[in-house]
Amino acid sequence: MLETPMYPYRTATQEMIHTVQACRAAGVAMAGVLVDGEFGRDEVVAFSRQTQIPMLVRAKRNMTVEFEGESLTLEALAEQFPPERCHLYDELEWRVRRLRVSRAVGTFDVLIVWRKVHGEWTCFCLFSTFDSSFTVRALLRAWKAR
Repeated sequence: MLETPMYPYRTATQEMIHTVQACRAAGVAMAGVLVDGEFGRDEVVAFSRQTQIPMLVRAKRNMTVEFEGESLTLEALAEQFPPERCHLYDELEWRVRRLRVSRAVGTFDVLIVWRKVHGEWTCFCLFSTFDSSFTVRALLRAWKAR
């Protein structure tokens, strides 16, 4: 690993946080940040809480959360909410369920997103530290436009 004072070594999450902080320091207005699942989930949630910058992150399905007193992976949670138990967003042709979950770093929302790929329902999950006043539709539109 190469590291110098000018170019310190950072994980992908640390680099993303550094970049967001630099943008904010430069006066860039942001409603929130959208990032993919390579970024650390707990570190992202903690950063979001500390800075009040909402995050929407593609979550790995092996991520474990607490939901209604039970600890389970997002994969297992998605099995409890198959497409027919999720709200249809016609404009995207996605079915989605928003659930409040927690981890040691605090509570946040998980969006279980079902979409058809080659005629079969497939699932991906997002976690969000956006305020509940941001609708699922707004979060999905932002994610789709990223």
